[in-house]
Amino acid sequence: MKNLFAHLMGDTKPAATTPPALPEASAPEKPAAAAPTGGAPAGEATQAPGDKPAAPQASADDAAARARQDERARCAAIFADPAAAGRVAMAATLAFTTDLTAEQAVAVLKTAPAASTTTAQAGNPFAAAMGALGNPDVGTDTSGGDGDDPQALVAQILKAGA
Repeated sequence: MKNLFAHLMGDTKPAATTPPALPEASAPEKPAAAAPTGGAPAGEATQAPGDKPAAPQASADDAAARARQDERARCAAIFADPAAAGRVAMAATLAFTTDLTAEQAVAVLKTAPAASTTTAQAGNPFAAAMGALGNPDVGTDTSGGDGDDPQALVAQILKAGA
């Protein structure tokens, strides 16, 4: 299986493959023994004397497994679409916090602008303001003379203290 999410990594182009087909969302099939007969009310299963009742836990586990598989396929289809490139955070929100179908989520992704890459931090107004000011040119102090002469240093210290 090829990497369907390569387009989310940045500089790579989306793969030319399509995501795997989503399985049909169908209700779990009832076993033939659970089908209602003419003598029993609808919704109640009839069973022959001596037969053990079917374990409802097995069908619940199957339904839960099928629901997990359908949800994973829906999330994969959202992230595999080329519209998710540049909108990874939005794709994650649509995939994990909504009940939208994959087609609906992709339609929303296509209408949203792609994230821009800027050098200034968008969420930090202080950093943006400081970046706009620039750094002052401090330079060096040339009024004190040569820093290697001890007598000149003493004279500077005495002058500063007066």
